[in-house]
Amino acid sequence: FGIQDVRLLTLIFGLLPGPFMMFIGGEEGIEDLLPILSQVKKSMPWRQGTSHWWCSSSTPNDVFGLTHVHEEEALTMLLNSSSQAVSFTSEIEPRAAQVIFTEGEDAQLGKKIALAPRSATIFTHRIKS
Repeated sequence: FGIQDVRLLTLIFGLLPGPFMMFIGGEEGIEDLLPILSQVKKSMPWRQGTSHWWCSSSTPNDVFGLTHVHEEEALTMLLNSSSQAVSFTSEIEPRAAQVIFTEGEDAQLGKKIALAPRSATIFTHRIKS
C-alpha cells in the first residue's frame, strides 16, 4: 500500500462507529486527517444522529458511504476506492452541501454524485424532512 491507500483507509476506519486506534508512529502521512476525524466525530449529527449506510443498488460497490442525520442536519463521508471515476444517483440528496474535507479531486454533489478515482469527500448538508 502507498500513502494514498493509507489515507483512504484512515478515513474509513476513523469514521466507523466506536473509537479509532493506531500504533505510535502510525500517524506518519495522515497527521492532517486526525483533527478532521475528531471534528467530524464531535459534530451533533455524528454523536446524536441516526446512521445511514450507502448500500443501495444505485451506489457502486467500490463506494463507501456513511451519513449521520440529526433532525434536518446531516454529515456524510463518501469514498471511491476504485481506480475509475464513478457517477450514481444519490441515496440522500444533499441540500446546501458544504465540503469539510476532500482527498483527491473534488466531488460533484447533488441528485447525481460524481467521485473521482481514489478520492473521498466529507460534507455537511441539509435533508428534506
